[in-house]
Amino acid sequence: MYYHADMTSVSAEAFNALVVERDFLMCLVELAGSDAPEVLSAKALRLIVERAGAERGYLQLGDADDPNAASWVSTQGFASASIRSARSDADPAEDRPRGAPPDDVRALLSTTIMREALSAGHVIETTSATSDPRFRARTSVQMNRIEAVLCLPIGRPAVGILYLQSHTSGHRFPPEALAWAERFALHLAPLAKRMLDSNGPDGDPTASTRAQLAGCDAIVGRSPALATVLRWAAAVASRDTSAVITGASGSGKSMLASIIAASSRDTVVIDDVDRLALDAQAALVVDPRRLVATTSVRLDAAVQAGRFDAGLWRRLSAATFAMPGLAERRGDVPRIAERFLIAACARLELPAMTLSPTAQQALLVSPWPGELHQLASTMSAAALRASADQAATVGPSHLFADAPEGLGTRPLVAWHIAIRDCQRRVLKDALEATHGNITEAARRLGIARSYAYELVRDLNLR
Repeated sequence: MYYHADMTSVSAEAFNALVVERDFLMCLVELAGSDAPEVLSAKALRLIVERAGAERGYLQLGDADDPNAASWVSTQGFASASIRSARSDADPAEDRPRGAPPDDVRALLSTTIMREALSAGHVIETTSATSDPRFRARTSVQMNRIEAVLCLPIGRPAVGILYLQSHTSGHRFPPEALAWAERFALHLAPLAKRMLDSNGPDGDPTASTRAQLAGCDAIVGRSPALATVLRWAAAVASRDTSAVITGASGSGKSMLASIIAASSRDTVVIDDVDRLALDAQAALVVDPRRLVATTSVRLDAAVQAGRFDAGLWRRLSAATFAMPGLAERRGDVPRIAERFLIAACARLELPAMTLSPTAQQALLVSPWPGELHQLASTMSAAALRASADQAATVGPSHLFADAPEGLGTRPLVAWHIAIRDCQRRVLKDALEATHGNITEAARRLGIARSYAYELVRDLNLR
């Protein structure tokens, strides 16, 4: 039993519903400012599937009628074995996107319903596709026992598709499920259009510039802010001009300077040029080589204060640009964290690990004042905590357990972790009451079975 602020009691089911709705609304708010919506949209899809009482969910951005042209796909409630089985048994000429890969999850769905929604430009809903005259003749509908379906296009013209499915005949999705789905599509559509317009056919706005810079794979990310600074770097590397890269300590400006040097000739990198003695600065003014310097301070102000050589400043200021911090490229954080996690596991001789969706969400909403150094340290510590728990997946509790106050946390993350602790207690009680039966525990709590399995993994309740 849980209590509101006014001490009125609410049931565990009602409390969980409030938590789900809060998480969903938080996803929508953060989607508006996100430059990499994959993690947030995947979480929103999971929450919609749970709220709708659906068994499966499918979200595709890009060409909504061609999975091969999709920028990305997110799914919920699919098992690899059932995908392979459905693909091998499916009618090759029906309900299959041309050129789809062998393990395409759409073999378990009805692309006929998807096409109907795209053609109509609005929501298509049926309580039983197997008996609906519009769809019952389709082989895939009968073979996969597709019953209740809720499907709607994202954007006008469509830039994606959202599809929910249930095997329960006569299942009617609750009105709030449709409201959530429509709200999600409304928030995702403009973001998807911006992403598709800026990312180009390969889904990565940095791809074309990376090809011009040697060793650029060392810098992880696809955010617009990173794409902009890489274009600056490529322009500098192709010209015989000195430059200075500014940015917070630990933002990766030294790495970028090294990449510029590797992509050009007769170039010397000077880290923290502001820390050089004045006589050393003066010597660099007449150095025949091209200079690429880094600094975390305003050099113009340092010149005014007499702490930096004016001649060197004039030489470096021919090309000045800033390396964006993680706050400016927040969408890159989960990808960077994955890279750090892989490196940490190799260095510490630990088994390979992955980040859970909830851990990725926690990383997204956390501030990183220590930039890449802090993120790398956090992932190393998380790998050790997960290893101690014998977990192959890093969860939020592994990321922030015992973190010093104010370092890598904020009230939002603290609330997130508090909610996870509460969910742990509720789910643990339900599992004990059902003798470890996850399916029955999910039914009693009123949550999707797939979500219950995910919580069991994330909360280490195995």
